Amino acid sequence: MTAACPICDEPIQEPASHCGACGFPTALSSDALKVRGEPEAPPKTERADSTDPARPLARGPSSARDAQAELSHRVAMELKENLALLRQLGGDQRDITSEMSQAALIQADGRVGEALGLLRDAQSRVVLRTAELFERRLKELGARQQTLTKEGVGADFSAETKTIHEEFDAGKRRESLERMIQIDQQLSRVEADWRGLRSLLQQIEALREASESAGSPNSEVESDLAEVRRLLQQPNVSPESLDTAAQVAARALMLLHEALPVTLEEELERHRATLANFPQETEASRQGRALHAEASRHLRRGRLADASQRLRELRRVIRSLGPVPLASPHPADEAPSGPESEATSPRNAPSRPGGTDVPVAAEDPLGRLLQKARGLAARVRTLPPDSEVAFEAASEIRRATELLRARKLEEADLTLTRLMHTLDTEHPAEA
Repeated sequence: MTAACPICDEPIQEPASHCGACGFPTALSSDALKVRGEPEAPPKTERADSTDPARPLARGPSSARDAQAELSHRVAMELKENLALLRQLGGDQRDITSEMSQAALIQADGRVGEALGLLRDAQSRVVLRTAELFERRLKELGARQQTLTKEGVGADFSAETKTIHEEFDAGKRRESLERMIQIDQQLSRVEADWRGLRSLLQQIEALREASESAGSPNSEVESDLAEVRRLLQQPNVSPESLDTAAQVAARALMLLHEALPVTLEEELERHRATLANFPQETEASRQGRALHAEASRHLRRGRLADASQRLRELRRVIRSLGPVPLASPHPADEAPSGPESEATSPRNAPSRPGGTDVPVAAEDPLGRLLQKARGLAARVRTLPPDSEVAFEAASEIRRATELLRARKLEEADLTLTRLMHTLDTEHPAEA
């Protein structure tokens, strides 16, 4: 008896297991008919008293072809498991997947032995490729561990990697791969935390050098750095230890940001007084004034690292200037003569009521500072509105005004003096 193939409509003899034209299995004919919407043929009933000698009454043992099909199925299942491991290791599996599809088509065509050989070849290559990738991943873990150790971070996973290697060689590939993935994730977290902590330590080191070069080392910062080093030198540092070390390092950086600006400002003021003793015509003097103005600007903006760098350059320039020139001698017992001597004579100086010979400027420091602030404000108004110097100078004028209102005369005088020096040396074209 013949039946039509639901795929190509070619006739199929009843004992056949596949279509001779397209290779479609006859066991799936009922499912294909349901998809196409055709009624399924009723099952053929056999009579109990049938005595047809051409048809056996019972099926015999599995043939060699059926044994090959069963073996092919087992190899395909093992190949899928190994492919899953290869996928987790990040290996290329496109060629293996293509060969598995090809083997399925060959087996559907009835060439079971050929399909089995193709699957076995693919299986051997997958096993070899998985072993190579596994060894490579273990070496990468070891290299990353050595990098952390050289940078001062205690990361020792040698015992874990040895256990992973033993499990893999013993055939426990899935368990060893899962353990290796866990170690890889832990190591990745340690590396990420270390990158953030290393950035903090680099900032601390730059500011620490600036503080030491200015002659004001901070003992609390040194203590915090010692604690950070102790946490990093543990045999197998954990992410929690790195978090603690990052908190300690952040505290040390905060201490430097609080103490260093005062130290830098005092040193800049000393250098400003030193530069005032040298003539502005020399190249070194002009360079020193420019570096002083740039360092002051960075300090006002809170860029301590940049201010420290400019201050180091300023120290070198001041050393190149040599000793401070001596002022011209002016004997105390010799008084200048002429009209100028009369104008500057103490008896002609303005006096406060009561006859005390004290100049007005010395008597009224607030008025003198107000007059100084007005003069600087007039100079600032002559600058271009979009000038960076004008913006900073206006901010300094406001700061000095607030200090004068609070009667903090010394701080206000220092602010105005610094502003005047900035206007004189920053950008002559703008000032």
